[in-house]
Amino acid sequence: ALILVESRGNDSAIGDRHLVGNEAVGALQIRPIMVREVNRILKIQKSDKRYKLKDRFDREKTIEMFMIWKNYHHKDSDFEKIARNWNGGPSGYKKSRTEKYWVKVQKELYDS
Repeated sequence: ALILVESRGNDSAIGDRHLVGNEAVGALQIRPIMVREVNRILKIQKSDKRYKLKDRFDREKTIEMFMIWKNYHHKDSDFEKIARNWNGGPSGYKKSRTEKYWVKVQKELYDS
């Protein structure tokens, strides 16, 4: 559902082109800060694995990064909190601007 909302499934999607150097790219529209966060988590977990910015265009690696982030920050969270934080950052679930995003995700989750 997140992939459909973020990019309609387009692994080459580039969003927020006006934010040069901070564009959201790939199927899950990952920004550079999320790659850094995932690599930080991997370091804490004593993993040798690291991701590069170009990995955001690889569907499999994008999903891996999402799962690392989700399992670290949202192991016991519900779909709404996960989706709204994905869209709005660490306190995204508290932001009114992520409510519309959650509606879109629910539509994909439950209407498909």
